Amino acid sequence: MSVVLLTSDSIYSRVIAQTLVHKNISIDLIIVERGKKEKKNCKTKLLSIIGIKIYTYLSLRIKWSLEKLVDLKETELRNQGLKYFRKSISDVQFDFPSTVPLLLTENINSTVDELENYKTSTFLVFGTGILSKNIIRISNVGIINFHSSLLPSYRGTFPEFWQLYNCDYDQTGYTIHLIDEGVDTGPIIFQKQVVARNDNPFVLRAMNVLSYIDELPNIISKFRSGSLVAVT
Repeated sequence: MSVVLLTSDSIYSRVIAQTLVHKNISIDLIIVERGKKEKKNCKTKLLSIIGIKIYTYLSLRIKWSLEKLVDLKETELRNQGLKYFRKSISDVQFDFPSTVPLLLTENINSTVDELENYKTSTFLVFGTGILSKNIIRISNVGIINFHSSLLPSYRGTFPEFWQLYNCDYDQTGYTIHLIDEGVDTGPIIFQKQVVARNDNPFVLRAMNVLSYIDELPNIISKFRSGSLVAVT
């Protein structure tokens, strides 16, 4: 049983990789997408909530810009999430395993040629951009993705924010699903509800990932054995 990990560069992805190696799941290759992405921060979400005209008015009226205040608050909340995650992890290095080949790329979809060598591996996706059709069609086994909501609710980026903003607490948790050519639309192989501790979406993200890390080795084993049934 072997996997190829397609991921972004984060403390979460590093611990995921370390956990798989620790659980004796062979990783053939780790591809880390480090390209520049559009910043999906609280300012973007604030604009969508209150509207650009109100946001601009408030920014002009407040001496210390609203954008700066929002950025500071986001940093505070993000650090709380990382602190919660670090405190919950023990005996794990916060780096990618040195025993696994590592490929850095600006765009995950530029790695088609490299992935062609791993057709019989399970592709595991965490935190990358949307995969192209050329990538999706490579694996003969399947491509497994993590999404931090109970799909089909809250597709798209950073669903924890919208779940908490909407007080939709019965939809907090995560889904593991197969990737198809849609966005978070593939067959579901596992779901688990995670109860939010507070209204910090970054803490909720940390909680989702911690649970995912615990479940992942068993899910990969069951998936490869055919004992997991995908639900469309």
